Amino acid sequence: MGIQNGLSPKRLTELLLSFFGEEGARLYAAEFTDASPGDTETFLRGLERASPSPDRPDGLNATLDRLNDEDIQHCLREIGTMDLAKVFKGFNPKIQRRVFNNLPQRGATFLREVIEHMEAVAPPDAAEAQERIAAILSDLRADAPGRARRPAAG
Repeated sequence: MGIQNGLSPKRLTELLLSFFGEEGARLYAAEFTDASPGDTETFLRGLERASPSPDRPDGLNATLDRLNDEDIQHCLREIGTMDLAKVFKGFNPKIQRRVFNNLPQRGATFLREVIEHMEAVAPPDAAEAQERIAAILSDLRADAPGRARRPAAG
């Protein structure tokens, strides 16, 4: 029914695998896919070599750089995948790696696929996504003033 309704087989597989948890997804990937952890590494190296986005979200880069991994994981649970994908190429390579390292394997794979298949993002759309992410970060900071922050690199 999902395929008849226009859902891609890849997305349908992801939905079905969500019922089996991380271990089930790992077993499925080991048995039926040729994906390897290197795929994400290759993707990130490609982004590092690409020319930077003209709409670099410098404020988001600085904010995310100050967060510890636990805070980044908390933020990623609140940020929509499409918003993250729209601004991801503008993140500096260090932030891109931290985001991927703090996503579960399936989440990182899904984000990578969305970014790879996404058309060029119009500057107004990227700016709106940046604003939504900044608002989420601001709300999370306000909700947890005592949360530990990673010391800023100096």
